[in-house]
Amino acid sequence: MSDLLLESEAKTLKPSCNTCAKTGGSEVETKRTFAFAFGCRTCWKTWRWCTPSNYATAKAARPDCPQCNSNKEVYFIPSQVTKKKAEKRQRPGMLDDPQHDPSRYDTLDVEKTLVGVKRTKREELAKKEEDFIFTSLEDPSFATVSRMEGTYKQQRVRQKKFLKRFGEMKTGSNPQKTSELKTGRVIPRSEYDKKLKYKVDVKGTTYPKMNASAPTVVTDVRIIPRSSTWDYRELGPNSFLRRLSSILYMIHFGVDDRALYKKGSEDHKKASKAFKSDDEKYKPVEVQAMWAGNSLYLSTNNHLFSELLLEALQTKTTVQALVADINLGSGGTYKSLPRNFTSDHVDKVKEYQQAIVTNTESAYRSYFLFQWTYVFQQLREAVEFTNISSVTIKRSGTHYDSWTIAPGDKALTANRVFVVLPETDTPSKGLFVNKEVHAEELFYPILMELDAKGRLTEQSPAFVGGVKTACFTCALVLNAASTRLQKKLILPTDAYGHYWENSGKHVSALTFTPNTQTLVFSDNTTSHNVYDTEMPWSPKSPDHK
Repeated sequence: MSDLLLESEAKTLKPSCNTCAKTGGSEVETKRTFAFAFGCRTCWKTWRWCTPSNYATAKAARPDCPQCNSNKEVYFIPSQVTKKKAEKRQRPGMLDDPQHDPSRYDTLDVEKTLVGVKRTKREELAKKEEDFIFTSLEDPSFATVSRMEGTYKQQRVRQKKFLKRFGEMKTGSNPQKTSELKTGRVIPRSEYDKKLKYKVDVKGTTYPKMNASAPTVVTDVRIIPRSSTWDYRELGPNSFLRRLSSILYMIHFGVDDRALYKKGSEDHKKASKAFKSDDEKYKPVEVQAMWAGNSLYLSTNNHLFSELLLEALQTKTTVQALVADINLGSGGTYKSLPRNFTSDHVDKVKEYQQAIVTNTESAYRSYFLFQWTYVFQQLREAVEFTNISSVTIKRSGTHYDSWTIAPGDKALTANRVFVVLPETDTPSKGLFVNKEVHAEELFYPILMELDAKGRLTEQSPAFVGGVKTACFTCALVLNAASTRLQKKLILPTDAYGHYWENSGKHVSALTFTPNTQTLVFSDNTTSHNVYDTEMPWSPKSPDHK
């Protein structure tokens, strides 16, 4: 038989005659020409191909693209997308929405398009003996699905190469499952009750803390080494935001003239005193970033730092330009301090800075291309946005779930950089005072507003990332948002830090569950007085290079 048929129409046929079965074999040899669709990622053209080969053989051989004359970027488009195949393509992080809306697989019948080929004798279609190009497929709907399929398969190739080179994620390296960590040393809260003499009452129960300005220990504590690294392959956008936050966290907006004078001199002592005063005044304590609704949001624990950050961004016109002008040892207008980063961590921040300044795909580690590749591209574009402004959060009620976005700021338009500011200046009712609210809490009303406007989806969710793990109550706020948004919000970790009263006052029905663990990091895992919750840095070289 020499008629043209679709790959899915090829059936295994058995001879009905016993004699034929004995002399000719158990199957009838079909000699028909199969029709397939394939695309090319180089030129993004889609073609209908006819060949006597079966699907597996044709897929392995891959024809040359008739436009590019190469099969390097050629991929096949399945004639039927089964439920199982559709689920793989619809998995969040694989295909962008709405540009590559996976639901379109359900609305286009690939076979129906291919059936349009006239069933003509193969000899009449081409003189080539083996295979030939029949025609290009110009249908816009088919081209859309073809591009989706090409993007999906490109992502799968990236993931397979990554897994081949680096293997599966190692146990204990998944930042989203830190609650399952078995490493480090666990200190029960009862031990802190004995060792820490300073006490505080929280909702009728007494808890220990190191001093008046320290956080309160309300759970058991797991201390793990600072040398630990987390595998961010599934959380590329969160890692990008964490990197950016770490760079901005090191900015020192106050004076620092200590290097101008000899150590121990009176001038040096005066400069040190002025520096200490300014550092306390402008220290950000925490910097968090959020990508949501195609805009970048920056928030800190210090209103004064946030105002100066906004001013600096507007002066430099882009996030990228500001990052480039931070002096991390190679010059720059804006001074920096290591804060409580170790020297190894500071070196990593220098690497983060260089990546954002260069801002090419190759400047970043390979794990950014493992998943959410299209969001990674959006974030690279975001550091070059020139529309920079503030968005103000109004305390419409005592608790975070009643806060609103100030009138005039509700637009939350896309392709902008926002510095999130709590409505403040005076301790009047309805306003926040400086350092009274934590960075992550300010994201909650923005997330709710964006979701109400349909700006968040499973394919384009919100991402959060910052210098530190969220404190106990900030984690409650983010988890409450996650409960409402489900897969429309991706959090960087399930770890959380200690309880702070300033953030805790904004959470109603506060409870501390027994046998839970706060996660902290330290070079000295034998210490009890550890409260550092900076997120571990990215994988070390050569990991994920």
